[in-house]
Amino acid sequence: MIMHKSGLLRADLDPSHWLGSTPILDLSDDRLRLRAKSLTQLAKSDRERAISIYAYVKAMPYCAPGGVRFPTARQLMDAKEGDCYGKSTLFVALLRLADIPARLRFVQLKGELLRGYVNGLDRITHAIVEIWLDGRWVKTDTHVFDIRYLATARDRLNAAGWDMGYSIHRKAQSIWDGRNDAFSALTPDEDSGMPLADLGVYNDVQEFLGFASTQRDPFALLKAVRWNVFTGRMARGIRELREEEAQAHTATV
Repeated sequence: MIMHKSGLLRADLDPSHWLGSTPILDLSDDRLRLRAKSLTQLAKSDRERAISIYAYVKAMPYCAPGGVRFPTARQLMDAKEGDCYGKSTLFVALLRLADIPARLRFVQLKGELLRGYVNGLDRITHAIVEIWLDGRWVKTDTHVFDIRYLATARDRLNAAGWDMGYSIHRKAQSIWDGRNDAFSALTPDEDSGMPLADLGVYNDVQEFLGFASTQRDPFALLKAVRWNVFTGRMARGIRELREEEAQAHTATV
């Protein structure tokens, strides 16, 4: 059930609360359930199940947002690629199907994160996945960026001398180990990568934006509108980066 209650007030809910379905998580989808089962059937612990699901989602190419505002987890699985919100939706859905509590925490980051693609943004809203393992919430956004994208984006950052851009921070972590927090788009211990605001925890992006609209949150609504304007620029920029990445990969083979 969608609960229009501040995400900041829901962080201490029992972990079992974060196992349910929503319209876009759609845990009743047969193919999604089969995928979760196939990914986790050989795993012997929650951590192993989470890592297996993580590896599957991470391997999907990172791309610009598509035309569907709230793609379901099944649609993302079929598309075999996705942006931050989309890949996070799929990650949460598969974790819940493996009986591992999972949720999204939304934070605001500096607009410079998209430098190289889009200029002039003051701030953007970013999703982090939180997974309940070993009695605590472990956080990551590294599932969003496939390894080849991350390597090319990091090279571009280093060449430009920027702290952030191309959707990542220059000190981006590449892999999540299932034990510790790991981030690619932010660095909580450095001023340049610190979140500007914590917007709380939600089941999915549809629930978060639904709450934001009822509360007239200026940042979240502005983000939703402006994001549509800049989607084309993002798509072109990522396509160019992918072409550069493909050329570099070909040259090393």
